[in-house]
Amino acid sequence: MTVSVYPFIYYTAALIILGAVSLFTGKGSSLGKAFVPVALSVISIILLVYLLSIFGGLSSIKTIGLFNWNIPFGKVQFGLDALSALFMIPLLLLTAAASLYGWKYFGNHPQERSHWLFFTLLAAGMVLVLLSRNGVAFIYSWEIMSVSSFFLVINDKTNEKTLRAGLIYFVTTHLGAALLFILFFILSKAGGSFDFSSWSNLYLSPVKAGGVFILSLIAFGSKAGFFPFHVWLPLAHPAAPSHVSAFMSGIMIKMGIYGILRTLTFLGPYPHWWGILLIVLGAISGILGVLFAIGQHDIKKLLAFHSVENIGIILLGMGMGVLGVSYHSPMLAFLGFSGALLHVINHAMFKGLLFMGAGAVIRQTGTGEIDLLGGLIKKMPVTAFLFILGSAAIAGLPFLNGFISEIMIYLSSIFGSTQSGNYVLIFSSLFTGFSLALIGGLAAACFTKVIGIVFLGEPRKKLVPEPEEVPAPMLLGMIIPAFVSVFIGMGSYFVLPLLFQPVSLLTKTVNISGETLLMDTSKIVSIILFSIAGIGASGVLLQRLIARGNRKKTVKGETWGCGYTCPDVSMQYTSSSFAQPLTSYFSTALDLKKKEKTDSSFFPVKGWSFFSSTNDWILSRFYEPLFSSIVKVFTVFKHFQSGKTGSYVLYIALTIILLVIWKFYI
Repeated sequence: MTVSVYPFIYYTAALIILGAVSLFTGKGSSLGKAFVPVALSVISIILLVYLLSIFGGLSSIKTIGLFNWNIPFGKVQFGLDALSALFMIPLLLLTAAASLYGWKYFGNHPQERSHWLFFTLLAAGMVLVLLSRNGVAFIYSWEIMSVSSFFLVINDKTNEKTLRAGLIYFVTTHLGAALLFILFFILSKAGGSFDFSSWSNLYLSPVKAGGVFILSLIAFGSKAGFFPFHVWLPLAHPAAPSHVSAFMSGIMIKMGIYGILRTLTFLGPYPHWWGILLIVLGAISGILGVLFAIGQHDIKKLLAFHSVENIGIILLGMGMGVLGVSYHSPMLAFLGFSGALLHVINHAMFKGLLFMGAGAVIRQTGTGEIDLLGGLIKKMPVTAFLFILGSAAIAGLPFLNGFISEIMIYLSSIFGSTQSGNYVLIFSSLFTGFSLALIGGLAAACFTKVIGIVFLGEPRKKLVPEPEEVPAPMLLGMIIPAFVSVFIGMGSYFVLPLLFQPVSLLTKTVNISGETLLMDTSKIVSIILFSIAGIGASGVLLQRLIARGNRKKTVKGETWGCGYTCPDVSMQYTSSSFAQPLTSYFSTALDLKKKEKTDSSFFPVKGWSFFSSTNDWILSRFYEPLFSSIVKVFTVFKHFQSGKTGSYVLYIALTIILLVIWKFYI
């Protein structure tokens, strides 16, 4: 099969053209406003179908369909291999879903036209990142992605919090980009050029290889958002429009994961401490991410911390994969990397769904504050159902995609813990399994809180006008990732073959151990899940038929009121009170602040109130003092900025003299 990279380049060009067109069509008729988002969705789905049709023809080792364009200082070189193609799948899916959703979500916003320009540039930048086969091309593409996403974050320029979030994101992403320059210069010096092909199978000393790996973790970790580089995530996601949050959380932060995995393909062999470091970072990110999420009161900020959590889960799988390669255990490497790669797709789907569900709530109610919401399942039943489905997926429950990828990482943990005599591997595997179990349990508790408070119970505040279901394009935008989540959860047998070639690229071997076993297991799991679902559906249908045949009228009554004769909405759980048993237990890690009022008299008048909040101490106690110190240091140099031309000429002359001295005498 002949595979060409040109359809992807044409797609990128189409994105940029549509972004330019949006500046002219976004104002006026409804048809004009619909053109760009609908066109984005259509061309994304068409390219996705083409990608899936050629996936089997992609070599796991070689880059297919190189496109070369010589420019000063480097080369723009694009190509496609199995690893970049796998990341392209969720990118195209979310582009289609978020575009349809944003069509109606963004409505008549004054920044609508420029918004679509930056949205298309963000999508184009990510496509180019995945296609880049040269360090210079990669940096260009990375900057397109970073700058366009910055303008999407600061969409509401009148909000001071939004501008602060944008500033922190801008600084974080460009510090990472600065480190990318250093990383690529080291690799280009070792390989002889900036072409990725010259970086394959580099022979580096253990110290230099370890330095490159650490540098890639920091540089790409600033985009991936794992601990301690996560500080921009809880600020940027709530600031951006919800479909942009879905896009950024679902796929943009995965570009950081892609960068780390791509760097691994350049290095080898993997020492075991790389895997241990990935596991430790994954456990810390996963556990702290979900703990901070439990303590949040804003629904989008809560979801942002869950991005930190799920990046941690991906790192756990990557760590087990690296350990498998290091200890020459093909089965362990296959299970670890497969679980991590599948979770990249899965997280893109259910997190995109959840952010769009949260955006639907905010659009219809005017608030994302959890404690001001309630009873929305009666007003927005489809949105509520889709959000509950996404919540079950992110908690790793059966029938949905999160269950499949987490099971694979669990299997890698179980397999690693059975390797007798290798105590490092046994302990690392047990630690991975324990961390993943803790993360899953806390995630289930967190989304029980969100669903119970936001969608169940009674409204806590009178909303005018009354909330109603969102428009059909927004629902369709949510249905796309929801359908994929169910499809992967129920039919993993048809999805897992997509992982084999990317995994072989990471393990540096074409012969993958465990492929047959995994496919047989997934077939059994799919049969069991379909059987249970069929039995459940039959039971519901039978109950409906019996109820219809029963002539007795069904009597509806009030929910049991726990003995209260006059129930009030104030008696419902709040975000703080629901989470209190967990947040108080981890109060030190969360830097928990409490406000509590009690009245212990026999006839209480004031009542009882409780409020708790968390503090992201990494930002407040480390980054903010660090950058404040840097500002103070550089303030000393402001005296040299006199504004006089003669002074600047003198600085230039002194610099030239110093360079001449350096050249001839040092």
